[in-house]
Amino acid sequence: MRSKIAHGARAANSREVIGTNVIPKNYRLNFIPDMKSFTFKGEEHIDAEVSKPSRIITLNANELKIKRASVSCNGKELGAKVKYQKQLERVQLLLDGTVSGKIVIHITYSGVNNDKMYGFYRSTYKLPSGKTGVMLTSQFEAVDARAAFPCIDEPAMKATFEVSFEIDSELEAVSNMPAERTSPKGRKKIVSFMKTPKMAPYLLYLGIGKFDRVSADYRDIKISVISTPGNLKYSKLPLSYAKAFLQFYEKYFGIKYPLPKMDLLAIPDFAAGAMENWGAVTFRETAILCDESSPLRVKQNVAITIAHELAHQWFGDLATMAWWNDLWLNESFATMMSYKAVGSAFPEWDVGKKYLEDNFRDAFAADQLHNTHPISVAVNKPGEIDEIFDEISYEKGGSVLKMLEDYIGEEAFRKGVSAYLNAHAYSNGEGRELWTSLSRQAPGSGVDRLAENWLTTPGFPAVTVKSSKDVFLLSQQAYKLSRLDNPGNMWKIPVHYKLSGGREGRLLMERKTASIKGHADWIKLNYSQNGLYRVMYDRDMVSRLGEACRSGKLGDVDAWGLEEDLFSLMRTGRMTLNEYVAYVGKHFIGMGYPLNLSLVLNFNWIYSISYGKAFGSAMHNTKFRIAKSIFDRYGFERRRGEDATAPLLRSAAISSLGIAGYAPVVERCRKLIGSPKLAKEFSDIRSAVYSTFAWNGNAKEAQKLRSMYLSSRIPQERNELLIAMSIHKQPELELKALDFSMSDKVRLQDKFIIPSIVGTSPAGKDVIWGWVSANWKELLEMYDQGTHMLMRIVDSLSLQSDKETRDQISAFFSKKQNMRDDIKRTVRQTLELIDANIAFMEMNGRTK
Repeated sequence: MRSKIAHGARAANSREVIGTNVIPKNYRLNFIPDMKSFTFKGEEHIDAEVSKPSRIITLNANELKIKRASVSCNGKELGAKVKYQKQLERVQLLLDGTVSGKIVIHITYSGVNNDKMYGFYRSTYKLPSGKTGVMLTSQFEAVDARAAFPCIDEPAMKATFEVSFEIDSELEAVSNMPAERTSPKGRKKIVSFMKTPKMAPYLLYLGIGKFDRVSADYRDIKISVISTPGNLKYSKLPLSYAKAFLQFYEKYFGIKYPLPKMDLLAIPDFAAGAMENWGAVTFRETAILCDESSPLRVKQNVAITIAHELAHQWFGDLATMAWWNDLWLNESFATMMSYKAVGSAFPEWDVGKKYLEDNFRDAFAADQLHNTHPISVAVNKPGEIDEIFDEISYEKGGSVLKMLEDYIGEEAFRKGVSAYLNAHAYSNGEGRELWTSLSRQAPGSGVDRLAENWLTTPGFPAVTVKSSKDVFLLSQQAYKLSRLDNPGNMWKIPVHYKLSGGREGRLLMERKTASIKGHADWIKLNYSQNGLYRVMYDRDMVSRLGEACRSGKLGDVDAWGLEEDLFSLMRTGRMTLNEYVAYVGKHFIGMGYPLNLSLVLNFNWIYSISYGKAFGSAMHNTKFRIAKSIFDRYGFERRRGEDATAPLLRSAAISSLGIAGYAPVVERCRKLIGSPKLAKEFSDIRSAVYSTFAWNGNAKEAQKLRSMYLSSRIPQERNELLIAMSIHKQPELELKALDFSMSDKVRLQDKFIIPSIVGTSPAGKDVIWGWVSANWKELLEMYDQGTHMLMRIVDSLSLQSDKETRDQISAFFSKKQNMRDDIKRTVRQTLELIDANIAFMEMNGRTK
């Protein structure tokens, strides 16, 4: 999950935990919400054990008003004074006497159902009738259970939970477990839920509202997709996904799903993409609602997201990290496992190749910066957690796990994972315990040392290959975007290679240098692309590898790896743009997926950063040839028997040709706007059609897209329209779109989309900085600390490429009033990317 995390100031102590003298065992929680004032009353009883006699009980609490508190011990009730520690988000109960052993903490309190998408909050939506509906929902990861009830809000403080709600009789309540009983109380009713298994507080879920649901049974488990009224049509397909993935995980892990039900809830306002609350998983509507007519990329993303969250039901919920430094233990595994589950259910989607684009590509991009961090990173206080819900914990961690699985074998990996989960079920574990478990399944492999090396060392290596008679000489070094390598870092690299004669081999490169014996015209390192490292060949070897790709001796996956390495070398100044463009034009055009999609994306980046500058015709011609070769193969219409990657490639090609102004594509896209065919036969290219229409239009077309956005009720289509509204040639239309993003017509959760796209669009990058700096005060107030959205606004500046703007950005964020803890690393990363852009422009083109 990518999550809303922290609020307000937090103390700068090391490992900010309450301690283990008081251990909660069970929470009995009753909530009485007021759906008009959006406040709630709460009453809780915490069964706990105190190991050493104490007169003070400390709990986490944030934005709660304690009305009364007492503690029962040995048949006596002791009164308590409440001392608030707001900076630490704690309350201390100062008791009238000393307690030890078994106690019961009794607290009555009140809180607010905010509209900021954290804690126990409110979400509004439009009903089919046009009226506004309201629901209450919760988001507690990482440290916001304390905004709903006093607790020890730490992952190791697992307990059981008994939840009840006093709500209006026409409303429905949802929590982690099934309702045990419902009792009338005047015009209201009390809904009481079964006791949960032992789990971390951040996994509790609270939901109240009027819902639609579709359900199916799997064994004795009731699986349901729950949504606001009017979305039943888009709930049936994700329900089938959930059932398939539960079956897969039970078989893979060898552990039955332990709860009696699994609810998947579509939430209209949601800061995260999805959240793995045990038995009650929550999603953005765009991350779960779809049907068979939805674009393939939407169905794939929905399936992968559902599979990710259901993997957490074992990795994260059943067995939980002991502390947030092992966040990757949850997220990396869920990332990797989601593609396994989807690949098992839908082999025709070929998501193994998609994994390269979605995860390895992003891992390389994030970890090539000096301002990165290890996968396993020290987290001393909750406020630091926000910075590690990123590509390192998700995509890099998932890529490293894929590399380790390839190294020890799929079955040894599976058995090691299953043993770890069994050993830490209903408890907590650490990364080193997982590596020990894997090592027992692969004795002598050294996988524990290899894993520790990759988890604790930031960045990744590049392996340089040189041929010398009948031997290939390898050497490794740290690889950075700025080329300022750190010679102190060394990796244990599982190298899989293939020689031109067809021989494959493996070695574990544990030192700076290694060698491979063999007489061959070429050697391809990182064969099959399961390793997280770049490869640098000499000019002659690169040429021979290109011919091997062109002749089919190396497949599309290895061609993808070679091209990605060369693009990175060009990006870092180790190769000129002209050399890269000429190589691509000679060897790669017309090849298959994932290489062809990667080429489109990489040339889009070159086009955007060079837009309006003198870069010569070769780049533009090659960019056109790449897209045209895909378009000539796939066209506009779906074809019977085409492979599952066709819709993705068709959309990418149409979008690229549309930006290039290719008349046949532009005219066809204009005709499709407003056509009912766009929602069905052409749904896979809908986003490309909208973008082409916007780029080749003017104010009239921009207004048409805004009107379509305001009238659409399909979440994915609304997002596609927001993206299209961000892609204009005219700077004044880009600014108008940016201002629209700040209006009440766009949900808070979606407001970052337009700035993010404008900042990376060809014409928008020249206006984004002026707009961000002018609106920064309002943006700070709009995005509560930890939402991740303000980080995305800062990231929208990363395509800037002139020193004057770079200096302005640096000076702006050096001012205390403009900086906040949750964006510090993003600001440093953005400035580092801009420095690299400046170097790229100085080497390959003209800057301002």
